[in-house]
Formats: sequence, C-alpha cells, structure tokens
Amino acid sequence: MQMKLSEQERVRIGHYVEEVHRAAISNHQERMNRFRRYYRRFRGLMDPPKAGDEDASNYQVPLLKWHVFSKWADLMHGWLGRGAEVAAEPTGPYDQKIVERVSRMVTWRIFTYMKMVKPAAIATFRAVIFGRTHVYIPWDQEFDKTGRIWYDGPKYIPLWPNDFIVPVEDVCSLHEFSWVIHKERLSPQQLLNGERSERYIGIEKDFQNIIQLASQTGTRREPHGNELMEAKDEAEGVTEDSSGSRTGTLTVLHWYGKRRMPTGTGDVAEDAIRGRDLDESEILVHYCLELHRVIGVQDLDALYPQARRKRPFGEIALNEEGSYWTMGLGEMLETEGEELTANHNLGTEAGEFSVAPVIFAAPEAGLNAKNFRYRPGTVITTEHADKVKVVSMSADLSYVVAKEHTMLAMAERVTGQSEQSLGRSSSAPNAPRTASGQVLLAEMGNLRASLDNLFFKSHLEDHLRHIWCLEQQFAPKDLFFRITEDDLPGTEVRNGFGKMTQEDYENEFDFTLKFAESPWAKEALGQKQLQLYQLDLANPLIASNPNALWAVANRVHQALGDDNFADVVPQPSDMDTPKNPQLEWTMILQGDLPEVNPNDNDDLHLKDHERRLSMAENAPPEAMSAMQAHMQAHTVQKNQKALMQQMVSGMADSLASILPQEGGGQAGAPATPKPPAMTQPEGEGGIQGRLQNVMEKM
Repeated sequence: MQMKLSEQERVRIGHYVEEVHRAAISNHQERMNRFRRYYRRFRGLMDPPKAGDEDASNYQVPLLKWHVFSKWADLMHGWLGRGAEVAAEPTGPYDQKIVERVSRMVTWRIFTYMKMVKPAAIATFRAVIFGRTHVYIPWDQEFDKTGRIWYDGPKYIPLWPNDFIVPVEDVCSLHEFSWVIHKERLSPQQLLNGERSERYIGIEKDFQNIIQLASQTGTRREPHGNELMEAKDEAEGVTEDSSGSRTGTLTVLHWYGKRRMPTGTGDVAEDAIRGRDLDESEILVHYCLELHRVIGVQDLDALYPQARRKRPFGEIALNEEGSYWTMGLGEMLETEGEELTANHNLGTEAGEFSVAPVIFAAPEAGLNAKNFRYRPGTVITTEHADKVKVVSMSADLSYVVAKEHTMLAMAERVTGQSEQSLGRSSSAPNAPRTASGQVLLAEMGNLRASLDNLFFKSHLEDHLRHIWCLEQQFAPKDLFFRITEDDLPGTEVRNGFGKMTQEDYENEFDFTLKFAESPWAKEALGQKQLQLYQLDLANPLIASNPNALWAVANRVHQALGDDNFADVVPQPSDMDTPKNPQLEWTMILQGDLPEVNPNDNDDLHLKDHERRLSMAENAPPEAMSAMQAHMQAHTVQKNQKALMQQMVSGMADSLASILPQEGGGQAGAPATPKPPAMTQPEGEGGIQGRLQNVMEKM
C-alpha cells in the first residue's frame, strides 16, 4: 500500500535518497575492495607476475581456503546433523498449551517448506569469510500460470555485501542505523509485477521508457561498489556482457529509514514544524537510479505491524567485539596467508637451485646460454669443456620448514582451529603425543569454537522471531503443516498434517535453535549411558520393573544411534501395582470401581475403608454401596489367601515328615544331608514359598 504524498514531497525524498547513497558509496567501495581481496584469495585468484618474474614460483598457499571450509562446516553441522530443531519458548500462561505445536510447525516451516538450510549455508559462508553478512527475510507468494499459489510463506535470501549499503555510524545492529539501503537489479517485468502487487507505482505508465533504458544499460553494473561481484565473475569465468540478456535491468534502491512525514497531502517544507509529524516514521522508499525517480513510498508500520523491528532483514556476525564490521577469517588470515605464500615460494626456489645448478662458461667455450636448459641425461657438445664450471648448491630447507610451522601456529591461535580440529595430525615438532594432551587441545579448540557458535546461534534465533512475526500477520487462517502423531502425541492429526488456528498466532514466543550434537558429544553420551545402564541393572527397584528396564535399554540404544529398539522390542504394559486405600476411596467418589490387587494388605485396606465409611455421612449412596462391594472383595481375597496359606503349610508339613532327618538311617550308613530348603524360613527360598508360587501360578 502506497503512502499518499504530493509530487513535490516525492521529489524531495528522491533527492535525499540519491544524496545519501552517493555519500556512502566511497566508504562502501573501500570495504568492498577489502572483501574483494579476501574472496580472490579464497578462490585462488592471483595477480599476474611482475615483468621478469614470469618463470618464478607464484603458488598461493590456500590457508584461508582450508580454514574457511573448516569453520563453515563446523557452524553448519548443527543444521545438517540429526536432531536439529526449533523449540518455542512461551512468554505467557496460555502459550504453554500450544508450545509443542508451535515448535513443530516452525521446525517444519524452515526445514521442509522454506528449505532454509541451503540459503543459510550461503549466508554462513559469507559471514565466515567477511565477518558479517545480511539476509533479506520478506513474506512472498509465487503463482503458476493458472494463478494458483504454489508458495506462500517467508523467504530467506542471502545478500552479497555489495547489495547492502549503510552509513558511517557507531552501532551494533542494522536496526540501529539511521537508514539502510538494499540495492538490487530488476528487469522491466519485475518492476511491472511489483506495481501489480502495490509495491511500486508509475511503472505501466512509463513502461516504454523503462524498456528502452533497460536495453541500453543491458547487464552493466554501477561503476562503483561492485568490486566483489567483479571478483566473483572472474572466478566463475564469465563477464558482465556474456549473459545474452536483451532486456537488461535497472538499479532500484530500497531505502529503509526514519523521516518526519507530512500530516496531509499538501506540500510542506522539509524543515517545517507545522504540517509534519513531530515523531519520525519508519518508511520504505523505492528509488530507481536510471529513472532518477521515486517509484514507491510505503509505511513500514503498515507493512509489518506485528514486528518490533520493522526492517525485514537479518544479519549474521562471526563474532561480536563492539564494532559493526567485525573481523572475518579473511581479515584474520590475510597477513599469515601472504607470509606463508612468500615462504613457500622461497622454498620452491631453493629446491630448484638444488636440482638445476648454476653453470658458468667462458665465451669461447661455445655454450649457448639462451638455448641451454639443464635436464637429466642431456648431452651438450662444446669445444672447450674445461672452461665450463658447474656450481652445485644444496638446499637447506630447515629455515623454510621452521617458518612454516611458526606461521601455521599463528593462524591456529588467531582462528582457534588447530590441525586436530581440521582432521589432521599435528606436524609441529613440539605437539603433544599423549592421549591426555590431545584431548586437552581438542577441548580448548571446542571452547574457542563455542564462542563463534554462540553468536551464530543468537543471530539465527533473531531471524526465527522475525519469521514468527511474519507468520502472525500473513499466514493463512488455518495453516496445515506436516507432522505425525508420534512427533506430537495428543494433537489432532489428519492424514499426516496438523493445523494452526488463528488463535494460535495471537500468542508470543521466543525461539531457541537446537543444534544437532557433534559426533564427539554423541560418543561421550553413549559411554555415559552404558555406565548408567550397568548401575541401573544393579538397582533392585529397576531390575524388578520391566517398564523401567525397557526404558533404560531404549535410552542406551538411542544414545548409540539406534532409534528402532521400540520396533524390535515393544514397550511392556504397565504393571498392576497396589493402590493406596485413600486413592481407592477417591476413585469410588469419582465414579470408578477399583479392583483389589493380590499384593494388597487386606487388613490395612479394610481398616482404612471402615474408618472412611464411618466418617462419610454425606457421601452419595452409590459411593457407599460401591465401597461396601469393594470391602467385600477384600474380605473374599483375605479368606482365599488364608486358605491358600493353610494348604501350602499342610503340604510342607507332609513333605517334611517323609524326608530323612539329619543323623537318621541305618547304623554305619552316611548321614543324609538336610535339604537346604528345609533350613530356610518360609518364603520364596523355602519349600513353602516354592509351593505357594506353584499354587499361585495354577
């Protein structure tokens, strides 16, 4: 929706946007030059050698490349590993009721529907090498030719540093800048589609001029601030005119900033107090550089009413040390990379001298120095061989090796990534060789890596909060998301889909990104679970409870990577445990009739029930009758237990009378030992206990 402004106000806003853009380009260009160097070093692009050094060694040590890949993989492992999910954190009492459903919906949205992992990987790479990067997070709809919507949701679009311009201000977040500019190249068709979605105005009216300007500019970029994109084109082996596009594109500046807006549609001077709001408004201005005209002005409060921060951008920083443009690995390792490259080329030249010696020859020897190349097995004919002298040089590379170890150690201390964390055994001469020393190094590397993960995780959680604000405003009234009953027990699931209602979106949540565990953490957890399993087996409370044993075994299998234990061994049913007499009376009052349990102490239950009946004068008659029936069941069970005890005791006495006693038998015959069961008390170990167990099973 466009703001209603006078033509003079639009011209005034356009001049201001073009002015601040022009003023910020110089600083932006200097920053892009630095980023260009980092990107070229990462891609292995080298400047041509100086005159006379064409045959000299010019290899570039890929120090930045292997550190960037390692840090990139470490940060992205949390996204790609098993167990990564989003957890919603409630901010109010009612939020707790739907927190699990919201967690599952947002997890499905970013991982399955948005497919956010791939663009997040691109943004993460740029944050690692440049230090900070920006992401455009709007709500977008995409249609097919029939007009049917096939995508309706948030988009996660990583931006190149060229396309995000900010002023020189001392801030810590993009939302604190007085303004920011998102620059993009749009085709005439994209501009026309933007007008149809009420994003731009005046496009169709001036469409012929727009097409002509686009065809004249082609794919040419602006003359300043695109140095990084030129390095990208060089690495890809393409040029700006090789795309084959006939229509070309125009540059549109999307300016997000604060401005005191007129209260009416009339023309008001910019510095006037009357006729303008006293408070600044957050607005979005679309300005086309080639047209030199504002093609749209929108109120950010109207575009994103649910968002606390109105600018639809996120940022990722490798670290936060107080400056906005913080250090990336490109800046950290630039000096070390140059020094390692020079040291490597020095070693290469020293090695070449050792295999290709210097040769001195007198002019009359007949040796042509221009055509001579020293190779194995080469025979050179000369009239005066005695006037040719070969100077053999032995290369001593100890200095080169020592300096290489020194520079690699400096790089490790700066980045926190040792050779062990890169998956290599340390080549340093003083590296620890014991297991405890290696573990200590790994732990220190994890400590350093956790600092970067902390900043990375906090920025992504800010992005999730912005995505939830977009969901609150733009999501369909009844949003179906993919889920199963096993994922969220107790939630209504229809054909594998759950549903979010409009009332669910009225709640506020914070979000926590749960990363997948590292292989080392999983291994440590598996070992701890095995130790706990051994202790649990020795615990009689667990060893005698099938449910507890199953839960412990299932936990160990999951810790070791086996999630199918429940499919092989189903969970046993709950054991029939005795109930408290007070609980039985409560169940009867609620309309339930509890069953007597063979393990109940019948005398204790009958005594408690009689006392409660005598005190329950106002109890319902149905409850009184149910309690009397329950007490009768206890009495019957008590009599059955007494009869069973008499039968077991009688059978035990009969067996005892026919078994030989100690010292009995014929004279001189060996004494028959007394069976151990007869010396044990009645119970599980004695004969009476065994007989009672047999009778109970019958």
